[in-house]
Amino acid sequence: MSPEQLQGKETDARSDLFSFGCVLYKMLTGKRPFEGDSPAGVMAAILEREPAPLATSLPLDRILKRCLAKDPEQRFQTARDLKAALIWVLEEPAAAAAPARPRRAGWFRLVLIGASALSVAGIALLAWRELSSNPEAAWAGVLLGGPEVAMTPRISPDGHTLAFLAMERGLTQVAVMKPDTGNWTVLTHKRNAGPATELNWSADGNRIYFDRQADIPLGIFSVPALGGEEQPVLEDADQPEPLPDGSLLVVRLSAERELQVYRFWPESGRLQSFPIRVRSAFARVRVFADGRQAVVLGELLGPGQQGVVHVYVLDLASGQIRRLPTGAADDSSAVGLAVSRDGKSVLLSRAAEDRTEIVSLPASGRGSSRVLFGSSESVQCLDTSPDGAIYLDERDEPVHILRFSPAGGPATVISTLPSQAVHRGMTTVFLPDGRALVPARRAGRSRLMLVEEGKEAVPLVSTTEETSGPATAVGPAQVAFTIGPEPHRTLAIASLSNGRVTRRIAFDKGEPQSLAASPDGNTLYCAAAGTIWSLAVAGGEPRKIHAGESVAVMPDGQSLLVHIVESGRTRLLEVQLSGGGEKEIPINGPFHLIESAITSSGIRNAKLAVPLASLDSWFYQPGVVDLATGRMTGIPVDLLVDFHFEGWTADGLLMAWTHELRSTIWKMTQAAGR
Repeated sequence: MSPEQLQGKETDARSDLFSFGCVLYKMLTGKRPFEGDSPAGVMAAILEREPAPLATSLPLDRILKRCLAKDPEQRFQTARDLKAALIWVLEEPAAAAAPARPRRAGWFRLVLIGASALSVAGIALLAWRELSSNPEAAWAGVLLGGPEVAMTPRISPDGHTLAFLAMERGLTQVAVMKPDTGNWTVLTHKRNAGPATELNWSADGNRIYFDRQADIPLGIFSVPALGGEEQPVLEDADQPEPLPDGSLLVVRLSAERELQVYRFWPESGRLQSFPIRVRSAFARVRVFADGRQAVVLGELLGPGQQGVVHVYVLDLASGQIRRLPTGAADDSSAVGLAVSRDGKSVLLSRAAEDRTEIVSLPASGRGSSRVLFGSSESVQCLDTSPDGAIYLDERDEPVHILRFSPAGGPATVISTLPSQAVHRGMTTVFLPDGRALVPARRAGRSRLMLVEEGKEAVPLVSTTEETSGPATAVGPAQVAFTIGPEPHRTLAIASLSNGRVTRRIAFDKGEPQSLAASPDGNTLYCAAAGTIWSLAVAGGEPRKIHAGESVAVMPDGQSLLVHIVESGRTRLLEVQLSGGGEKEIPINGPFHLIESAITSSGIRNAKLAVPLASLDSWFYQPGVVDLATGRMTGIPVDLLVDFHFEGWTADGLLMAWTHELRSTIWKMTQAAGR
């Protein structure tokens, strides 16, 4: 080997050790050593600033400083040097005392093994995750390459190529990677067709099926695995799951406006429906390799169903559906699904306390579930490889409550909450006094938290019962929300001054999705199962008002603003409560109105503050809809984050619930000899 080649290998090793130090620092502190608002800002931080020291364990702090030294010559020169230093830390009793984020001693031993493997060509860096319940079955994690934001990994049938979503100039596209080298390339390039959100391989590995979305599913497409033009497959559908016979399982809006599971045969155009729906358009349906069954995270449709999310196994030939026990009363905390290649296990990622658990379930339904390992971040998507490896994306999505001007410009961060602490998909309520009511998770339970600038978030109600969204302000001093476990059959009203529950209202018309209140506080309006219902706070039977997915009350209290999602479009209606009919607001402009985002606090001076979707961006942006003309206008702000809920403050400013998106792809393998 020439001196030049040797120097190049040493430079690569020092770079890998720097990356390893960054991951180890985050594992121990929960923070990145170098933060920035953009890639350029992160680079500036690396060049100009030092990471904050660890709170404890001085020997380990010195090791991290060497890994993260700005001068490469001051870093460890080889993985063997780092391993020796870590062994010294492990064997030194004082060094093991209370790291910033406690881990089992076995975790440090796994770090040593990872450090010795850093020289493997093509691997960006290695780190390890501890096992949650079985310390004998250690799993190793390899962080793969790719762009700054990479997610939704899907490994090819032969296990040699990874398809994934790559963030390219703010828009997700389909990309492929060789996991053993880290080399990757983008396959799709359309900039005004909507972001790609789900993808999967054809059974023969020759094509990749994917979907695009905006406010509604825009359709399913396919692209050759070696590159080429994308081709349309099915309109108004998403979540493609190819089967060996060439058909696909898909999710699309039914005539009843449900996100329902269908089987689609491209050659004939035939569609077969199954009585099961999903609540979200992300990774809720996966097929077994033999094409005979599918696993679905959703709710059964039909008379007498409870409206509770469970994991189900669907027999595609007979249409029979059986529940797969997970050990939980409901599976609303579950996110991602995968099926092992031998068909014996179903994998599930679910929120648990301040972490995500990866759980293995026997596909037969006989036997108990096992927690394989855990992650401090959210795991949205999983996949399994023929060799038994698990591919997953880790998403760090801190939530920011922002305040900004409707004219745009700088946004002020009111509060930031870690992604694992927030209950996503539930409406955030913005109060006129500048506070926000945010659905969160505390001690494994749903909790509504009051967020105020400069203060710690506090529970709205002091109770052992679960409190969750949807929620809405009821007059100036109260708030309505759901109380108790799923399925939610009780609404509650509590005082904002003391958190005391003042009234409970029974509701059995389906899982509440949106809430609003009349200006006088005497009536609640609840969207559930595609219908808007009126409930007198004093009691009585709910009264059906109109079809719709979400609802808000106009300031004069004489009409409702109703959002309806239909196949191919969304509609915004003003419905008169006096029985005077309805008026459609002809929403127009270069945007799409996102689903279930309208709130009463978002209406002011005939303007609806609501996040907007654009076909050329993954990120929802802040916007305003003129309720007289339907014109949608985006608001330029100085942060690239995903906006999900907006509301007005008393002084005419806007508040919003947003989250960042940071995502990396990992390959997890069980340690040798286990």
